[in-house]
Amino acid sequence: MLPFATDARLRNVPEARIVEHLVFHGWRRAQRRADPDGARRVVIEALARWRGLGLPAARDGDGTWRYDPAEAFLCMRWAGRQFNDPFWREHHVAIERARVHSFHAGEGDPEAPPVMAALPPRRFTVTLRRCFDPAYLATPARVRLPLPYRVAGLRDVEVTVEALDAAGQARIAPGYGELRLVAAPTGPVTLVARSSFVASAYARPGDVVAPSAGERALYLNPSEELIRVTPAVRTLAAGLGGGATSPRERVARFVDYLMDGLAAGPFPYEWLDAKAPLDLPREGGWFDCRLGSALVTALCRACGMPARRMSGYLLYPESAGYHWWAEVWLDDAGWMPIDTWVTDLSANGADVAWRRVFFGELDYRLTSEVMPQVFNRSPGVRVPPAWRILEREVEDGATEIALVDAATGRNVWVDTIRTEMGAVVG
Repeated sequence: MLPFATDARLRNVPEARIVEHLVFHGWRRAQRRADPDGARRVVIEALARWRGLGLPAARDGDGTWRYDPAEAFLCMRWAGRQFNDPFWREHHVAIERARVHSFHAGEGDPEAPPVMAALPPRRFTVTLRRCFDPAYLATPARVRLPLPYRVAGLRDVEVTVEALDAAGQARIAPGYGELRLVAAPTGPVTLVARSSFVASAYARPGDVVAPSAGERALYLNPSEELIRVTPAVRTLAAGLGGGATSPRERVARFVDYLMDGLAAGPFPYEWLDAKAPLDLPREGGWFDCRLGSALVTALCRACGMPARRMSGYLLYPESAGYHWWAEVWLDDAGWMPIDTWVTDLSANGADVAWRRVFFGELDYRLTSEVMPQVFNRSPGVRVPPAWRILEREVEDGATEIALVDAATGRNVWVDTIRTEMGAVVG
């Protein structure tokens, strides 16, 4: 019955780890700690319902269920939309909205989006630890971890980087810290960054500088990593934007297309066609934040509107997370942010009040990449063709984000991020 399926060989993550991931995405920290067994029980019962709807799973001889995390997470959303399964709305959508409200001190109706412009500049302290499995490292290798990049809305940045498990001096570059390994490591390699900065909710037009002619050409490039402005993308952009009375309305139609026509969820990147990577998400019917930001950027560029992608971390203290969003240049408004996370927050567009949150405004973010000029990939890491992301809460309330080899269930690297929200800065 499912409209998607990956590969039986990738269904090897044990249920206990899937449960941790879904508990993290379905309960606030206080709720998780007050009744951890109750939260796990709700997830286990939900997984049983989803198996009844067709969620593929393998079972070991001892009775342990195993899943592909992408299939499990997509089935959660699909079961909620198609069969009114309660978990999607009552837990996942609700907790995503609670994250957004966490910066606003409980003010206002939790069912309505808060006002981003009300957020004052505030100091944050972030500790990010990235541990690499040596089996996935080349020799010699360069390993990196993301660092705050000075953009509008992020200032007074102070950073230190330390290598814990390998010889060598870590260096700091725009958007990342890097360690060069000259010998094959015999154990895990860990980098730790401690950052302090002042973040603002969004950059007002007066805080930005218009792109030069060279930058405009860069942000109109029809071919950049996942961005491919193919004839199909140009046709889609022309059809969606036809009759729009302003560039802003045209961009709004692009976002509406994602909310109303597609679904948000983890995407199996091993399926993508390198020549037309944005075709399959549209045909398959879903996208993740990285593909969503690439698709919005490509649609904007197809219409002659400079656009770029950003990545970094959401700074919610109890559930920080890695994320992608986009920006489009509007002559009358500067760089306008667009975050396709609104698909989740609006329950796929069903809740009208949430459709335009993060459209033209953002809350606090740690920006580490401004593609294609600033990026922080580790050139010495062999990322497998099939990979997944699993998250959970670990000690002292930190968030663990693991990049998992989908074929083996082994962690390629693990990020542990802890966010402390400090005082308002005048």
